[in-house]
Amino acid sequence: MNMSTSMDEVKQFLNENIKNEQDLNLKHITNLLGSRRTEQANLDSQLQSLEKETKAILSQTMNETKSYESTLNQLNTSLETTEKDIDNLIVDSTRNTPKANLLERLTVLENKLKTIDSAKSYIKALLVVKELSSQALNLVQTDPERAIIPYTQLVKFEKYISNEAKQHEQYNALLEHLQKSRVRLNEELDAVLTLNFKQALDGLSWPTPIKPPYGPQIKTKLKEFEKAFRNLLMLQKSSENNYTSEDDILNPIAIMLESLSLRFRFHFETAKPTNRIDKPEWYLQHVKNTISTHMPFIMTTIQPILENVKEDKKIYAKDQFIRGLLEDITRKLQKTMPQLLHHPNWLSHTIHQVLQFDKSLQEEFAYDRYTTLSNVILGNSVWFNAWFQAEKSFAQTRYDEILLDNHAFDIYAEDDFEKPQQHSNGKPIKRTKSAVRLINLLENITSSYNLVPNLVQKFQFFADIQLNLLGQYQKRLSAAIDSFEALSLIRSVPVPGALPEAVTGVMTATETGGTVSALNRLYRWWTSARSISDILKDWTEEELFLDMQFEVNQEPECIKQIIQENEKNACMLHLTNQQREGLFTNAIIAYEQLNKRAEKIIVKIAIKEWSTETRKYAKKDTWWQTSTETPNEISDELYRPLQDLRVTWNYLYNTLPQTDFLIIYRKSLKEIENWYWKNIITQSQFSTTGACQLETDLKQGLWKIGQKWVSKPENFMKRLKEAIQLLTLPFSSEQSDLPSCDILMKALADTNQLELVQNTLSNLGIEVLSNGEIRDVLRRRNDMLDDFFANAQSAMDDWHYEMRREIQEIVPGLYLGPFSACRQIEKLKKNGITHIVCFIDQNEAKLFRTDTLAQYFGFERFIVSDSNLQNLIQYFPNTSTFIDNVISNQGKVVVCCNGGMSRSPTFAIAYIMERYRIDASQAYHFVQAKRLCINPNDGFKSQLKEYEPIYKARQTLTGNEEEDGVKRRRRRSGPDDDNDEDRNTNSGQQSYGETKRFYGLEEQQQNGANANMNAGYSSTLL
Repeated sequence: MNMSTSMDEVKQFLNENIKNEQDLNLKHITNLLGSRRTEQANLDSQLQSLEKETKAILSQTMNETKSYESTLNQLNTSLETTEKDIDNLIVDSTRNTPKANLLERLTVLENKLKTIDSAKSYIKALLVVKELSSQALNLVQTDPERAIIPYTQLVKFEKYISNEAKQHEQYNALLEHLQKSRVRLNEELDAVLTLNFKQALDGLSWPTPIKPPYGPQIKTKLKEFEKAFRNLLMLQKSSENNYTSEDDILNPIAIMLESLSLRFRFHFETAKPTNRIDKPEWYLQHVKNTISTHMPFIMTTIQPILENVKEDKKIYAKDQFIRGLLEDITRKLQKTMPQLLHHPNWLSHTIHQVLQFDKSLQEEFAYDRYTTLSNVILGNSVWFNAWFQAEKSFAQTRYDEILLDNHAFDIYAEDDFEKPQQHSNGKPIKRTKSAVRLINLLENITSSYNLVPNLVQKFQFFADIQLNLLGQYQKRLSAAIDSFEALSLIRSVPVPGALPEAVTGVMTATETGGTVSALNRLYRWWTSARSISDILKDWTEEELFLDMQFEVNQEPECIKQIIQENEKNACMLHLTNQQREGLFTNAIIAYEQLNKRAEKIIVKIAIKEWSTETRKYAKKDTWWQTSTETPNEISDELYRPLQDLRVTWNYLYNTLPQTDFLIIYRKSLKEIENWYWKNIITQSQFSTTGACQLETDLKQGLWKIGQKWVSKPENFMKRLKEAIQLLTLPFSSEQSDLPSCDILMKALADTNQLELVQNTLSNLGIEVLSNGEIRDVLRRRNDMLDDFFANAQSAMDDWHYEMRREIQEIVPGLYLGPFSACRQIEKLKKNGITHIVCFIDQNEAKLFRTDTLAQYFGFERFIVSDSNLQNLIQYFPNTSTFIDNVISNQGKVVVCCNGGMSRSPTFAIAYIMERYRIDASQAYHFVQAKRLCINPNDGFKSQLKEYEPIYKARQTLTGNEEEDGVKRRRRRSGPDDDNDEDRNTNSGQQSYGETKRFYGLEEQQQNGANANMNAGYSSTLL
């Protein structure tokens, strides 16, 4: 094993030293062997020296062991001897003495021994104390530094006796003596060292400021000062363990502050003119100047002395010096605060100055480790509440002055210069005077409590003053907007004996200045709310409110009482753990809601003016007329409305920021689009010329003036744009790939051609209109009605007798027939029938079973008899409405009676007459062309003729008052219901808006004379 190990070592040595052929030369190998022998020789010598040292240590250890053994043997022998002597003594003592007496004697002896030991200890302790005190007193005059050493020993000795006294009561008296001696010695040493330190200060002419660099004479005096300072510091260090606490000031620094405190008392606590209660900035600035002038000396001379003293906690001389000066201010404040409570303005001014003073100490002198001066005032609940109430009263008074100003909502003239950054696309947000002054007031309040260190107190200012003022201003603006909306959008009706508007101040549609004047007033409220919301968004990102939000989230319980006391401002207060939301989130939302309300009212005012001035245009009854000339100018009735609308939009464009203007502009166009749909599109029948005229009115009128502000205003009215496209679409096309009106209408009527409908609409670019709306628009075309009548004439030619037992389609969605045909449920389902309206009398109601039909279809039944005396007019409006609703919802309805010839045709004629606004004769011939066998009795025919002026008068009255009714409903439902009203209006447009004319019937009347019509009816109607 050893042989293999040696071989391995040889191999390793050769591998490490012989790496190439050059290393194999004799000289290199010789050098290697020589160095190896030298190393081996060194190792051998080291081994020999270690062997010698080991032998010496072992020899010494053996000798010591033998010595310990002999000593132990001697102790055992001595112990045995002592035990024998004690045994002999006990035996000799107990021969003639009772055992009890011996124990008593031993106890007495033991007590005497303890007393003697205690006396020795007392004497020794007293001697030690005397000696240490003498040494310290002898050295303090000649060598103060060495005098600290015996004093330190005395302090340590006192600690030792104190620990012993905790275990042995006999040391209590000694401890008390030691403490008195130590205190007396400390006083004597302190008196001598203090005198030396004061002499050193006098040598430096303290409190005259001493600024570096120091001259040769000053340096000598500084050495004496440093020595005296260090001696006092060491004495204090030896005496106390906790002298570095934040509440204590070092003795030498306290001595330095005595002269400064005396100066403070002389100027600010005597009858000098500088002692004024209303000028706290005088003594605060005095203290600040004192700190500034002495700070170089403190940092360059005193601070190094403290750093040379090894302590667990680092002491800063500047903080000790500043805290000593603050004691004078604290004493001054505690004396003057009771007087300041009777002067709120002075009180507020004093606290502001104190907070600013604390801030300056932190920023200029980095004084932030100790209690701030403001806590002296704010820590007293009575003083803080007095200050808080003073600030709250001032803020409320100032707010009232702002809002009571007659020009509170005038535009702030200097706004463009003060706030150039609040621009939107180059247009400034012109704020009102009240908004600017309120913002300044809120900023002043923020600056008042910004420096308050306590979270609860800061939050009390925030919630009870700032949010309170924001809530009051929001309510003021909301009330103004409410009053404006109620009084400006009502319909002005003169009342005999009423006061004129100039006296009441009510702004109505006839207000002097017109719409622009009303918009200008509304804009001032809008920009006031907008200015507040913008500044609140900026404040949300400020460090103060972000820190307050964080602290409130960390300790929500501490402000719970403040929130409960300010429930009236709960709508403005927002507390959340979401990082994206701040304290002003709810307030911002409240003011943004005011902006949205004001924008809605602006739109309402513009649309009210438009609706009023376009009444003649809405009543225009020439859309159906044909002409050989293509219209190239807008309608005469539209010039004045467009001009006024242009003035309104131009004012808004020049006043509002671009984004806000576009929002209002888009909403206005949507309202105008709805107006066109309700008053023009769904109430008129259009010829090709009429459709072109409507297109010209929009493209050359409304859309053209809108191009001043947006490039394509028609894109905001896609519904109307697509309706114009349908009205101007060619009726038929020779090319199959081009969309045409007849193909589109037929495809819409066939549920199996939905794909064709989608492709056609896609080619036309129609995206907004639904299929039902498209059908309604196409029905407004005269050529579509001509096509209907052509189909009706074709149906008359194909009529045969057996068809009277079947149902016929009168118009898309409306069928007419006998009751027997309604029993064929499967056939009705195949035709897509969804509803049935049945007219029967009492006897027929007993014979015909209608409960089965009600299971499969929407079923309505009217009990009417086929008699000349039966009043049908009372049922016409409800049945027409029912039928129209079914068709508008993509349903199909069958109107039936016993034979399908008298009662049900009368209701179908009434529906056609009212739906398409044609007379009774035209509607009668149209229905008869679809079902040739109809023959209402004479009474029904007369009622149809009587119903004609009734429905026309009702539609005319409805058209004039519908707009006012919508506005009244809006006022009752509130501004939040506008969207629902728009949806209801749109659905109503599909249901009730229909044509004014039903043309192309003259030819039908000539070709469709019915042989079954009796002479009485013909003479009455024709």
